[in-house]
Formats: sequence, structure tokens, C-alpha cells
Amino acid sequence: MNMSEPTLSTRGPHAPEARPPWTGTVRAMTPRDVDAVAALEAVCNPQPWTREALWSFVPSAIGVVALDDATVVGYALATVVRDESELLVLGVSPERRRQGIAAALLKETLTQVRRAGAKAVFLEVRQGNKPAIGLYRNFGFGEAGVRKGYYADTGEDALLMHAFVRG
Repeated sequence: MNMSEPTLSTRGPHAPEARPPWTGTVRAMTPRDVDAVAALEAVCNPQPWTREALWSFVPSAIGVVALDDATVVGYALATVVRDESELLVLGVSPERRRQGIAAALLKETLTQVRRAGAKAVFLEVRQGNKPAIGLYRNFGFGEAGVRKGYYADTGEDALLMHAFVRG
């Protein structure tokens, strides 16, 4: 099932509202984007990366941003070491979710890490973040383990996920 086109017959009374598909662009993150990404990260993540932490990764990591016109509405950042990659962070503006932006960001990130030589990608995700887990599963990620009490703000466990990058 395409995540940006929910099946209306399965939507309950408390299901999120369907939104029109996103028509923006995804491009490489540049140093000019760090302030916008940091501001968005503060809204998207209960334990946000700081501007300085993001800035430290931009020159060496694979970063992408989703844009509507010139406005950053999503971002992803991954590292590659030898033949392995780690997806460090992926976020989408709350008012822009359920439009396919996260899928576009993840698709481009996986393309870029593959080009950089990665054969496998790892990530951690909050066990309660069912939309993100569903997205990752749609891209071929499977469960690789659990990191107990990983998130300091709530003590929530992290689900460790893994996928092979296909060329």
C-alpha cells in the first residue's frame, strides 16, 4: 500500500486526516540549511540534535532536505563507514506529514548511501513510533534488536532496524 494514499475504508474515527501528496523537491543538504534543519529538528524530536551537532556532520555525512519552494519541510542525515551506514535522523514538519515526504527523503538517502559504498543500513527508532516503523518496513528494514531504555527523556526502548542496500 502506498503510504501517501490511505485506504478510506480502513480509516477509523481517530485516524489522521489524509493530506494531498507532496510535490516538492529533495536535494543535498548544504551548510546554508543547518539553521532551518535545527529549527525543524526542535519541533520534530523530543530529544533534538543541536545546531552544533548537525553542523558537525554536514561536511562528512550524507544529508538531504525536502523543500517546498525554498522552505525546508523535512531532512535526513546518515553516515557511511566502509560498507555500513547509519541513518542518524529523519524528520518532517508535523503539518506536512502523511504526504510522502519521509518516503522521498528515505529513498534519496538510501540511494546516496549505496553510491557511497554502503551495503547495509542501521537505525534506531522509538518502539512507540509506529508510523516510522511502518515506513522503514516498507523500505525493507527488519528488526535487528532492542536497545533497552535507549531514550533518556522517557526511558523508552529503541528498536534497532537493519536493511541491505540494493544496487
